[in-house]
Amino acid sequence: MKGRKHRQKYQACFMAFDGDTQIEGHFDTIDKAWEYLCDSGSRWYFYPFEFVVTENQTVVDASEKSGWAIRRRLSTVSRVFREVSKLPETQDLGVFGYADVLRDYADKKGMMR
Repeated sequence: MKGRKHRQKYQACFMAFDGDTQIEGHFDTIDKAWEYLCDSGSRWYFYPFEFVVTENQTVVDASEKSGWAIRRRLSTVSRVFREVSKLPETQDLGVFGYADVLRDYADKKGMMR
């Protein structure tokens, strides 16, 4: 419609080690999406990585260790997670160790900001 601006909406994205995603909600602000993510209960056990994405599936915010994913399409981020999950050195890693390997992998692929 002429004269109307489309307001950006955000969604909460939970991601598993293998790149599987759960996208939930529609929020007016990034902060509201983070509030939802922070109140996720036990979901973090299966989906420990969290992102805020736009409705067109672009990552607009992430935790400090996942900052490499900002401004990337969610499908690209999911692919990186899937590739890293197949590396022998990631087997049996916890969230923080896995995040370190992800960051190093993204750096080697030229994805760091």
